[in-house]
Parts: sequence; C-alpha cells; structure tokens
Amino acid sequence: IRRATATYKTAFGQLGSVCPKVRKSHARWIFMDFVDGKTLTQYIQEDLHALRDKPGKAELFVNTVSEIFTKLCDALATCADRKPPIHHFDLSPDNIIITTQNRTIQSITLIDFGINYLLLTHLGTSANLARANIFISPEIRDTATGDDLSDVYSLGLILLEMLAPSPLSGID
Repeated sequence: IRRATATYKTAFGQLGSVCPKVRKSHARWIFMDFVDGKTLTQYIQEDLHALRDKPGKAELFVNTVSEIFTKLCDALATCADRKPPIHHFDLSPDNIIITTQNRTIQSITLIDFGINYLLLTHLGTSANLARANIFISPEIRDTATGDDLSDVYSLGLILLEMLAPSPLSGID
C-alpha cells in the first residue's frame, strides 16, 4: 500500500474538475483539496428519492437522474480521453460527490480512484468490501484487473441505484 499511496498523486492528481486536486501523496497519506457536497449515496437517499416520491414530480425526477448520469459519463470521458487513459476502477455512489446550489446540481466530482485496486492488488481479495463490492466489475472482483469497460459496468449499476426504490444489495 505504501508504494501505491505514494504514487497516487502522479496517477490521479491532475484531472482538473473531475477529481479533487491532489496536493501531495506519501506512503501513508494523500493530501487533496476538500470538496464540499454530498456523496451520491446521500443525495439519492435525501434528495432524489424524496423527489421521486412526490406526486407530480416524476418528470423532474427523471430529468435529475438524466442530468447526474450525463455528468458522470462526461467525467469518465474526461478520464478516458487522457493519454494514457485513466480508469476509476472503484466507481460507486460513495465515491461521487454532488455539489448543489439552490437545489441545482453544480458539479460532480469523482474521488477515491483505484482504491479497490489498491486493496485487491496489495492486500488480496476481501469479502469485507461489502456494499462497495456491488459496484465493482466482475473482472476486478475476480482477478484484480480491469479494462475499458469496467467503469461502464459500475456506471450501469449506479443508474439502477438512482432509479431503484431501495439501495442495491448483493453482488449478483
């Protein structure tokens, strides 16, 4: 973990508005800018599902889900367009920060790039990854390696999580 943590800044620290700026990384810590907002998990529970459940707000609910999903796709495209491409490999609602102002979504920020990669690569696979494990693509979960489609798998499950009436549970 020391080697992976120490190189986090080089690997993920300069992604602009997609990711908090990493100021410094060391063998035991990563220092990055604070991002004010809610995780997507919190936003889904506190705002999105409350909106879905209000009579006459179905169109606003669908439009909000569409806006979040579009911004997520744009953020991942920014990463994939880098040379070499950067993949998240740990995309889940807990690793996405939603910043709002006056109930309007201002930005989406991706955090904790590759953290499960670090765990799987340096500590071995673990059943203790619990809920976050739901969003990890099967190839990462099974072999600790990902590809261009790993984040797409996670993105699909995040869309399902936003639309579902309750949080997803279980890997299958």
